[in-house]
Amino acid sequence: MYWFYKHGPHNDLTDVPGVKVGHYTLEDESQGIYTGLTAILPGRENPFKDKLTAATHTINGFGKPLGLEQVRELGQLESPILLTNTLSVGDAARGLIDYMLSVDENIGRPTTVNPLVMECNDGTINDIRKLAIEKGHVRQAIEAASSPLIQGPVGAGRGMVCYGLKGGIGSSSRILSLEGKTYTLAALCLCNFGSCKDLSIQGQKLGPLLDMEASKDQGSIVTVLATDLPLDKSLLQRMARRVQSGIARTGAYTGTGSGEFVLAFTTAREDHLKGTDPDPLFLATVEAVEEAILQALYHGRTSKTYDGKTILSLKDRARDRGLSLPNLEEN
Repeated sequence: MYWFYKHGPHNDLTDVPGVKVGHYTLEDESQGIYTGLTAILPGRENPFKDKLTAATHTINGFGKPLGLEQVRELGQLESPILLTNTLSVGDAARGLIDYMLSVDENIGRPTTVNPLVMECNDGTINDIRKLAIEKGHVRQAIEAASSPLIQGPVGAGRGMVCYGLKGGIGSSSRILSLEGKTYTLAALCLCNFGSCKDLSIQGQKLGPLLDMEASKDQGSIVTVLATDLPLDKSLLQRMARRVQSGIARTGAYTGTGSGEFVLAFTTAREDHLKGTDPDPLFLATVEAVEEAILQALYHGRTSKTYDGKTILSLKDRARDRGLSLPNLEEN
């Protein structure tokens, strides 16, 4: 058994009660547009009024996220979380602001809302200069939110490349029992990082066997951790720091040109686990992140780029090389 903890019924972020995820995928082959938005609804009807405890951590700051600094300062999440491509952060933020204005009539009277948008550069596959994302697409992603979530090259993950192969959205969850109660901890990763030569799957160094052209460890990975564990900001931040260990288990070392950002939040309304041994939370975090990255690769589909190249999926490349991939579902 490779995984120490069992996963939830869907093995994704929506195993955390109340959390939903929606995608808006935009494709136009004639224009070279392969991009999108992913919206994470944190389980509160009006998070501006009914804020969630949250924390953030920057592993390597080569990126352009919006809204993390206020989360870092106050330890609060007050909007849905959006993921998109790098040059669409502004349009996504405007769409999210429009949505939140419709949710709460007190925003701007006088306190404004902190829209949270994180990004990766999908410019290898998507013609990112087309600026295809519009503010109206945000509501479509939010309205599509459901459980379980769809993984792979959808929403913000449509144009992403991971370890030189087709990347995208991946997610995983873990079930923990603490103080006689059962809780869920889950990760969602937007995967757009790494060099194929470094890829490791469940301890097996498979990158060299895939015989792909060498590339730098660059790009980005955005990770969202969600849980119903009653944790305070400090412990959420400590969990967020362990995300790097989950990334490293898949082989990447976090190159200078790769942006790694983490947001962690809890749906719980209290924080009475302050004195609990945090090690089980840390291990569950590492496992969930590791598997989320691998799920993004396993759900990948071979894709054409805007300039006519081909980005292979992990499964297609492994088949071409006569390799068998580990079964992630063994639990």
